[in-house]
Formats: sequence, C-alpha cells, structure tokens
Amino acid sequence: MASNGGRTGNTYLADRAWVINHYDHCCICGEPVNKKLAGTHPLGPTLEHVIPLARGGQHHPNNWGLAHRRCNTEKGDRLPEELPHFAGVNPEGEGSKNLSTNPTPPQSPDSSRISLPADLFGGA
Repeated sequence: MASNGGRTGNTYLADRAWVINHYDHCCICGEPVNKKLAGTHPLGPTLEHVIPLARGGQHHPNNWGLAHRRCNTEKGDRLPEELPHFAGVNPEGEGSKNLSTNPTPPQSPDSSRISLPADLFGGA
C-alpha cells in the first residue's frame, strides 16, 4: 500500500486534534487561528508539517505546527527559511496552552477581521 504521509483517516484526525489542542497561533503568519472553523475554511485550522514531508520531514509531533488552511496551502513544500516570514512553533510559550495556568482556551477572534501581511509569501 502506498503511503500518503499519514494525512488521512483516524490517525491523522487524532494528530490534527492534538495540534489544535496544543497551539493557538498559526506557525506561518503568527495570527490566532479560529479553532471553531472547519479545516476546509481558508482560515480554518490545519496540521502543518514545518519541514514538508516532500522535503524529508517526518510525520511526528516535533515537526507539527498549527496553520491556517490558506497559509498552509500557500507555503506548500517550502522550508521555513525559504519564506520571507515564518512565525515558528513555540510549544512552551505564546501560542500554546499550559493547562495548569490556562484551564480555559482563549477566545478565538472573528475570522473575518484577520488580515494577513500581503508579502507573507513573497508576493504582493
């Protein structure tokens, strides 16, 4: 059976749920992600492989981040250093939930108010 990097089925859904639970901000643009949106919505939450599978990255929590669908799609198989801007993944700081000090998730912003930088991916 051919592998698709583990991007379908119950395992992927569990991995995506883990990412959504652990991060609050897009690792690409740095803006908050509205976790109430469907993953198919342009600003919906997706599991981002920081080092793309197509470029040798692993499907492993050390290589996962949360990203808006639009940001994830625009990033494609580029490495973080190939982007003009990459916010990064910081599981211990901003963007993550420390359940001992933050038992309730923060309020998600109105997704219609999020404005991403025009040059985020090197284009105007």
